[in-house]
Amino acid sequence: MTKRLLEGLFVNPEGRPPNSPMWSSTMSSYRVVRLCHRHLTPRYRQLVADAASKKQVHHLKSPADMKAFLESLEEENR
Repeated sequence: MTKRLLEGLFVNPEGRPPNSPMWSSTMSSYRVVRLCHRHLTPRYRQLVADAASKKQVHHLKSPADMKAFLESLEEENR
């Protein structure tokens, strides 16, 4: 969001209408992210913890993790 805001000062971001309100939309996005972090993240973590007792849970943190996970699935299915 910050990158989009700073770039928007110089160039209209791709897909945005000309003269769109960059400042207010960015501030609105920050509010939404804060609220999601406060309310949804704890629920999501609890959901994952509950599922981990019954299912196999994978926490993929990077593109390399995702690639390794997909490769392991392909290897498993061969």
